[in-house]
Amino acid sequence: MPAGPITTHAALKILSPWGKGTNPPPSSMAASMGNFVCQSLIGRTTVTTAGNERLMIFQPSIRGRLQLGVWGVTGALSSPTFTGTIDNGSPTYRLIGADQPTQIRPLRAGIRLRNTSRADVVQGSIKVANLCVPFDWTSAWDAGTPGDLTSTFMNALVLMMNTSSAVREYTAHECIHQREWVCKPATRASYESYGGTFNNENSTGALASEFGGTASDMAMSCLVVMFSTTVDENSWDVSTALQCASRFPANTLLGDQHKNHLRQEETLANKVHDAAGKSPDGHVPIAGSTHSLDSQGYA
Repeated sequence: MPAGPITTHAALKILSPWGKGTNPPPSSMAASMGNFVCQSLIGRTTVTTAGNERLMIFQPSIRGRLQLGVWGVTGALSSPTFTGTIDNGSPTYRLIGADQPTQIRPLRAGIRLRNTSRADVVQGSIKVANLCVPFDWTSAWDAGTPGDLTSTFMNALVLMMNTSSAVREYTAHECIHQREWVCKPATRASYESYGGTFNNENSTGALASEFGGTASDMAMSCLVVMFSTTVDENSWDVSTALQCASRFPANTLLGDQHKNHLRQEETLANKVHDAAGKSPDGHVPIAGSTHSLDSQGYA
């Protein structure tokens, strides 16, 4: 275990879900987590912007298939319509059928974004918030159209993204090379538990229960990204990643692979979580200096 403090950059690299395989992060509760299968899951989708804003929310705390939502804003924030993604945007979307776990516990999570537009039409910006506190989703949903948000709720989100000192803004030109944001542990009790049963439901109607459940089960921070309006259409590649501890039914192929992966290193885990919490938005440069912990499988 390394002596001394860990930098914020190094802590975010340790918590980054990319390239970790089946090596989980250091834990303060390894002995009580039991046996599980450590999975690394990737989701991919595309967000386009033109005459209206897009708001994207990634909720790795959700114990189900729907962890990512994108909403479009038309008019004067009067029609916050769900535009995606019910398909492959969520990293847990592939946990279906025979591969469906009974429970999951998020260990690492994050998103990567890249503007893939032609150089002569790259426009606008994105604003990013990394929130360790939940939203109140009870009055967020449009009663007539499942998956759509009310204008009141969307107005509150947009106001937060435009005024909060915790929000960071990046121009589209800064994002023509891929950028990464890492989620952080939020509520210790939720982060160190498996929560409820994995929800395999896949519909816009399920968004209300899935996103609403994070109000009482916030294991990791959620990432909120607001894409600005642009004159010309801009395309963004979105990659979501989740490393999770999954439990599968007994007497199944994956269930037979259960084992205790976690390393119980409470001091290191606390150092990592404390250092990562000092980053307002969890941004970590993909191309950067490596940390001495890399050789130990942490970073």
